[in-house]
Amino acid sequence: MISMILYVGFIILADVLAARWIIPLPFGLFVPAGVFAIAPIFTLRDSIHRKYGAKHVVILIMIASVLSYGFSIVFGSPMLGKVTIASVIAFIVSEYSDTLIYHLTRHQTWMNRVMKSNAVSTFLDSIIFIGLAFGFVLPLIIGQYLVKMLIAWITGLILSKTHEKTRHN
Repeated sequence: MISMILYVGFIILADVLAARWIIPLPFGLFVPAGVFAIAPIFTLRDSIHRKYGAKHVVILIMIASVLSYGFSIVFGSPMLGKVTIASVIAFIVSEYSDTLIYHLTRHQTWMNRVMKSNAVSTFLDSIIFIGLAFGFVLPLIIGQYLVKMLIAWITGLILSKTHEKTRHN
């Protein structure tokens, strides 16, 4: 249950942060600040999928999308509205692609499934989100993708310890 609450909360937080700050990275790359809040959701989603099934993931995607858009209305920020709409569109495409790939690789190890599904979904998310929210700015797209994959890998390593314990019990 805590993973579901974190999942939705990180999505809302990511939109608010992305609308406020762009962070420079080495090598001339940049990321919207929201990337640090959104990156863990890809791995959290895989964990929720594993424990509760794809149906719960789809329901959470819908809840998070509605709540995220609601926050943009409450805050009345034009940039937040733009970021939220871009986020919802990118989120739906990337989440469904991630869920599909995660399901199709169900006979592989959990960490392989996570990394394969995240590799595709974070790529799609980065192109769609950055393109719609900020324009197709390559240093932003590449920066976001690399940071998301690094955070997904770290989150996957942490959660894989939990999955190993539950598999052996």
